[in-house]
Amino acid sequence: MKDQLDKAIADYSEAIKLDPALAVAYRNRGSAFFHKGKFNEAVRDCTKAVELEPNYVRAYETRQEAYKKLNKFKEAEEDGRTLAALTKKTWKTATVTGDPEPAESKK
Repeated sequence: MKDQLDKAIADYSEAIKLDPALAVAYRNRGSAFFHKGKFNEAVRDCTKAVELEPNYVRAYETRQEAYKKLNKFKEAEEDGRTLAALTKKTWKTATVTGDPEPAESKK
């Protein structure tokens, strides 16, 4: 698994070099860092992802979990509040449009 995570980190780093505005690459690299136990790096990448895409639910989720691992509970709670607001908005939109899945779950 370690080799797969290292390869994922390298691949997402290359994607970021090619397109520095690719929020999904930052979030996915952050997730790989998280699974390697590199929680500060996970926070850094997920923060960049939400800077690029402020409604990126999965980036907030990963960052919230990383904050918890770092015992940064205030920051984790802030991300939790943001997630609650975003998911409520997303589900409300899904209900209005008749789409059974929130838009964020399709990323």
